Amino acid sequence: MKKFLLTVILFAGAVFSAAAENSTPEFLKDVPENKVVKFGSERLRLNNSAKFVREDADSETGKSLAAPAPNEKWQHGIDKKPRGAMYSSTVSIYNWTAKKQGPSFTIREFPQDEKFHWYKLWDYEFLPGRTSLLMWWWQMQADLSKVYKADAGNKYTVYVSLKFTGPAYVPGSQKQDGVFIDQVILVKITD
Repeated sequence: MKKFLLTVILFAGAVFSAAAENSTPEFLKDVPENKVVKFGSERLRLNNSAKFVREDADSETGKSLAAPAPNEKWQHGIDKKPRGAMYSSTVSIYNWTAKKQGPSFTIREFPQDEKFHWYKLWDYEFLPGRTSLLMWWWQMQADLSKVYKADAGNKYTVYVSLKFTGPAYVPGSQKQDGVFIDQVILVKITD
């Protein structure tokens, strides 16, 4: 099985209105805008519902999708027994039309400031049909379907902005355990 290298890219951005277009992070400033595809809160769902996207002052977009509160069935932390081989910090891609799972990995080291940080995930070739970035045992979803173009290359590097809070991720934290997603950015790979 191919190992994936996880790169955490720290990015401190200004908070602005959720109605504003997502800005391009500093680490992508040299990438031409026509190679960058941005997804914000308008593409985030929990069990196919947008009603769980909430205001979030820590998010550059002003909103994020949070994992459900922990309970006996769904628990936070890398030390908890995984459900279906996924931990609360596992990220994956799935094409619903082709019924094909893409790359998957588990984030195991967490920034200690409980803020959003960018993670460079992997390179992925998108297929036609509905494609989602998945977290929290497939319940947290970001719909990435619009990126596929039949007449163009469909390989992209995937970046995701995530926040991890609470003692399951940050020892000594007084916050509730939580996993939050606010943005996904795809950068087109040209051959």
